[in-house]
Amino acid sequence: MKELTKLPDSLSQWGGLQLPQARILRALEERHPRLLSRDELAKQIGYSPISGTLTRALNGVRQGSSSGPAYPGLLELRMIEKVRQYGRARGVVYRITERGRGAMNGVGPLPSLRDQEASKNWRDGGRA
Repeated sequence: MKELTKLPDSLSQWGGLQLPQARILRALEERHPRLLSRDELAKQIGYSPISGTLTRALNGVRQGSSSGPAYPGLLELRMIEKVRQYGRARGVVYRITERGRGAMNGVGPLPSLRDQEASKNWRDGGRA
């Protein structure tokens, strides 16, 4: 289920970001100038690193996708950058840009995540 919320006007100027996109910006903003890998980013915002929600927030949704209405991702909006690291700590990491930091100006606390255990159903081995 896709998370949607009405975000403050300061984010509406960027095309009405989705809540997962705002969570990513907040996590990167709070750790700036540190770079975060996909795994670290997912852990900070409470999503699985292989989550489609995380992928859509970073890359957006293309026109005609079965994932819902099209919208740009944070990379396309240039609110975050993907950086390739080489050497011992190689891989892809992300950092917030000045544009992304500007979009978060004046944005208060974001809604908390649902309790994962309380959200489980019988198919997941949770409550019946």
